[in-house]
Amino acid sequence: MKRLVTGFVALFLLFTAATWVATAQRTAASISGTVTDPSGAAIPGAHITATEISTGIQTQAQSNGEGFYVLSNMQPGTYRVRVESAGFESYEQTGLASRER
Repeated sequence: MKRLVTGFVALFLLFTAATWVATAQRTAASISGTVTDPSGAAIPGAHITATEISTGIQTQAQSNGEGFYVLSNMQPGTYRVRVESAGFESYEQTGLASRER
């Protein structure tokens, strides 16, 4: 089975540099990234799930034709991000803590 590479460094940097949208009554974050295989080729149609660890609330997305995805309207917290695609091993990163800017 091929290995799915989302790039630990890429996910980590994208998450810690997540965009925070502040309004009068709401703070939200988004995570974006690109899903690739070990050769660097984009993986379209990968399923991405971010789970806020303390609440279990999940946000899901699917990568586009270039492997790009966006998870938006997320609450601040600590997340587990899982990426899955047919024919590849799944990839999971746990303990990604959001930071308000």
